[in-house]
Amino acid sequence: MGKTGAVWADGDAGFGECVMELIPLLSTVILVATLVTIVFAVFSYLAYRARERKTPQARARSGEAGIPLEPLFFKRYQPPR
Repeated sequence: MGKTGAVWADGDAGFGECVMELIPLLSTVILVATLVTIVFAVFSYLAYRARERKTPQARARSGEAGIPLEPLFFKRYQPPR
């Protein structure tokens, strides 16, 4: 057999149950999860930047004069009285 990292349970090349070694499998899962997380972070940052570019310039400038900005994408929570 080749060095593929697989161990055949009954020694038969065609019909045995393939038992993968645990460490390479887990390290592959961790590597893939890390790479997917990084890709998602980059795409979410790009989406955030694209959304921020769509904000009206007049509303962004009104905060410089000391007037608090009104939320554009979220509704402010008002607790019940």
